This record gives sequence, C-alpha cells and structure tokens, in this order.
Amino acid sequence: MDLYEATEKAESILGADISAMIGGDDPGLVADRAAIRDSNGYMPDDDGWIPTYDPFLLAAELADLLGLRAQGHDGILSFTSEGSTFRKRAADFFGMAAAIRAKSSKPGGVGIITVDTGMRKAGSLSGDGYVTWDGDLPEWHDWETPWR
Repeated sequence: MDLYEATEKAESILGADISAMIGGDDPGLVADRAAIRDSNGYMPDDDGWIPTYDPFLLAAELADLLGLRAQGHDGILSFTSEGSTFRKRAADFFGMAAAIRAKSSKPGGVGIITVDTGMRKAGSLSGDGYVTWDGDLPEWHDWETPWR
C-alpha cells in the first residue's frame, strides 16, 4: 500500500475526531517508521524498493506524534467550581525530548538486543561423563564423585 492509501486507512483507524488534528504533512514525518517490505521482497533500504507502508504502524506512529504534541501543551487536570480547586498541568518538554530521542535512535527499523549470559548448553549425558559446549567446541567431563 502506498503512502497515500496507508494515510487514508490510518486516519480511518484513528477516527474522525483524531484525524482532524492530523496535519497534511504529518504522515510524511513518520512514514519511514511505517515502511515495510514491498511485494517483491525488498526492504526499505534496498535498491528497487517500491514504497510500501503498513497503515496500522502508520496510525500508531501518528497517534504517538499526537501524544508528543499534547505533552508539550499546558492543560487543566481538574476543576472544582464552588470549592475553587484548580489544578493545571505544565508542559513536559523534558519528557517530550526524551520520547523524541527514543524514537530517533532507530529510525525506520527494529533493534535487536542480544544478551550473552555466559551459560552454555549442556550436551549429552552418559554413564562415564557428560559433554558441554564452550563456544564451538565440545568438551568432555568425567563424572566426579567425592568418594573416588
């Protein structure tokens, strides 16, 4: 689905009241985060990629953009009329900056974290000992008992 079609679908996913807040250029701001593999199997960074977008990812990114913008505006949290209780929320520009930095660290892609615990998979057991794998090489261990 091209960006125009994905934008129309994303706005319908978000609903009419929210889509009124989305500007005409907003889908282009987050389009790279909604880019997906095309019908020929090419990824967005590949030569010959036909621009293809997931409307649900685009809707999520647009909703996130609206949330970021709301975070940068003042607002009334509560209001009591006769008791005269007013509470106002200040704009959270530090939170907004942190959220934008988190988005920009991996634009248009998914990061994969690999954690190496240092543990290795245990191998086969037998009556005489056992095998462990330390990296690429198997290592044989004789059974040790305290009474030998």
